[in-house]
Amino acid sequence: MPIEGGSTSGYVKGWNKFTAAGNGEAVQLVRRGDFNVSIWAAPGGTFTGTVVPERSFDYGATWLPFTFSDGVAVSWSAPISTVLPEPQLGIYWRLRVPTLTNGEINWQISQ
Repeated sequence: MPIEGGSTSGYVKGWNKFTAAGNGEAVQLVRRGDFNVSIWAAPGGTFTGTVVPERSFDYGATWLPFTFSDGVAVSWSAPISTVLPEPQLGIYWRLRVPTLTNGEINWQISQ
């Protein structure tokens, strides 16, 4: 996975693609606050699958789904570009694809 930036530069950007169900690589956020998450199909293509954002508070040993305040886990099944909050410094985020039956899913996490 390509990663640009880091704590000394004040920004981070990780990106890759899913061609099958699985876990994406972890991206450690470099500051508190909002960050960007985007998923999209290959140019001219579509995908049939589900993407779940997850975060880890213990350097990637345990992954928890990002949930609404009512406990419902966030998931996406169509292209999206959104901003998520992260109040803690240095937290790891990744995307997990529990199902992918068609196409490929490109993703980016950036701050």
